[in-house]
Order: sequence, then C-alpha cells, then structure tokens
Amino acid sequence: MFGIGTAEIFFLIIMLLLLFKPEDLVSVGKSIGKFYNSFKKSGLWKSFRNLRQSVKNVGQDFINESGIEELQREFDVTLDIETIRKELNQ
Repeated sequence: MFGIGTAEIFFLIIMLLLLFKPEDLVSVGKSIGKFYNSFKKSGLWKSFRNLRQSVKNVGQDFINESGIEELQREFDVTLDIETIRKELNQ
C-alpha cells in the first residue's frame, strides 16, 4: 500500500496518538480523507500523473526516435549472415 510497510504504519499510528487525543482522531481522519479526495480530483493530480507517465516513457520514446531498434535488427541480420557464412566455409 503506497510503498509503506508495517513498521511505517505502526510509527504513524504512534505519532498520531501522541499528537492528537483519541477522540480527535476520527475528525483528523475525516479531514485527511476529504483532502486526499479533493486532491485526487484536482488538476494538479492529473498533471502529476501525466508527468509521471511522460517520464516513464522517456526511455522508450528515445529508442523509438533514434532508430536504435532498427539498427539492432540490422545488426542481428548481419550476425546471422556471418554465422551462415562461417558454417558454409567449414
């Protein structure tokens, strides 16, 4: 869940109990939930997701635009021809 392990969750619960009274935790949880929900619906969240997707695709975009895959295919064909020549010469 969000890259948070058991130890981190336990630590957060202890910190919340130290900062707020147990009676206030319900209202704090509701406030956090409302904030999270409004943030996910905001344009900022959509921008962040688009940016993350763009960064994730940078490597593949570079490969596609530079033609590296085409060079790799040509190199593989060249290697296959060379191995066939070696086998024929033996």
